[in-house]
Amino acid sequence: MKIEHFLEKNEIREVTIFKQLVLNGGILSYAEMLDHLAVAKASLDKDLESISFRIQPLADQIQVHYE
Repeated sequence: MKIEHFLEKNEIREVTIFKQLVLNGGILSYAEMLDHLAVAKASLDKDLESISFRIQPLADQIQVHYE
């Protein structure tokens, strides 16, 4: 059983975004993420805001920038 089975939809997207960032050396285009996740712009914005909030304790090591 995968861990994703225990997560909400938005949490699954957040894990997917984070995985893609790690696999791509920390850089992904906004358009690539929209296509990869097949979600609306508003959903991606919300997910990125959530990720940014969750990693605040690691702000000296990790940062998320998006436009």
